[in-house]
Amino acid sequence: NYMEESLDDFYSTHLWQKCSKILLLFYNGLIPGQTMSDYIIEKVFLYEWFEEDMEVILEDYNRIVEKIKQGKAHELSESDGNYLSTCTKGAGKGKDFRIQPFSDTLAKQRAWELKSSYMTYLINHKIFNQVDQESILATARGEKKSFTQVIADKILAYKGFSEEELYSRFDVNPKAKG
Repeated sequence: NYMEESLDDFYSTHLWQKCSKILLLFYNGLIPGQTMSDYIIEKVFLYEWFEEDMEVILEDYNRIVEKIKQGKAHELSESDGNYLSTCTKGAGKGKDFRIQPFSDTLAKQRAWELKSSYMTYLINHKIFNQVDQESILATARGEKKSFTQVIADKILAYKGFSEEELYSRFDVNPKAKG
């Protein structure tokens, strides 16, 4: 609700009041023939916001709030934040528009969200303490490059090529269907 949400203090938002601490349970589920009561809880984690992430989260909050204060809540997008964003909410079909405080334009109903990429990072790096996987190819060559870097290097090798040069190089018929 744009009219009731705190636009001046992140720590007064509905999100913070509801999610300042979250109990996360990780269980071995989706096993054929088992019911939820058969699942084994493998890890329990009390999520309290990490101090080192709060700077980015507060920047995201301020960026989103500034849009609302400018009367642009109808222009909000999930790409407005890096860790924190707003997602659409409701049944759709034109029923989910709300008034906003600084404009007469109706805006889609939205809720605060922690982006899935941030949550995946948290789960992998801070909860399960996994490190980035290194490329098998790079390791085999004795290089210390991440998988992402190996892929980026491969793609950037073709920077500056025209479409026709790429078609020829990879023997692709640009008029082929499918």
